[in-house]
Amino acid sequence: MTKQRFTKLYKFLFEDSTFNKLSIKAKLLYALLTERQNLSKLSAKQHGIQSQFIDDNGRLFSIYTNKELMNIINISEPTVINLKKQLIAFGLLEEIRLGKNKPNRLYPKKPYDEYFYVHDVDEFYRLPHSLFSNPKYKNLKAETIVAYAVYLSRYEYSVYKNHFSDKSGEIYCHFSNEKMAEF
Repeated sequence: MTKQRFTKLYKFLFEDSTFNKLSIKAKLLYALLTERQNLSKLSAKQHGIQSQFIDDNGRLFSIYTNKELMNIINISEPTVINLKKQLIAFGLLEEIRLGKNKPNRLYPKKPYDEYFYVHDVDEFYRLPHSLFSNPKYKNLKAETIVAYAVYLSRYEYSVYKNHFSDKSGEIYCHFSNEKMAEF
């Protein structure tokens, strides 16, 4: 396997029934927002409290303009706004408006319960950056991108565990259409 940059598509979005009604595009948007949040966290670690990504309350935030998100996911601005509203409704995002012509502050959240959360919030599928940056993949639907990430994860697990190989030694993954349809 070669090293490549990737975005984390968190598994709890698919395993926790709370998020069954959250659209695939919203889950993809959440992956991008949390990745940007991780970059903000890295900046804060490097620059300390003077980081441009720490608000007056000491909370870490990130910035993504609607236009940037439109270009990355290849969707319209009303769709971006709708997807953010979905994430807010599911408790996965807080958005603070800063005023006209200023980008909003975005605070992606993880689904923590104060005492117990049954799903591992840190497990993820890998979304290769090339799916967003290579023009060849620009018109892929969100569902296709997510399916690729799931199949890639299963394939890499097969390679790691040497679970599935055919008579000629070729490695493959096993994931039923019914299981994929649940996503």
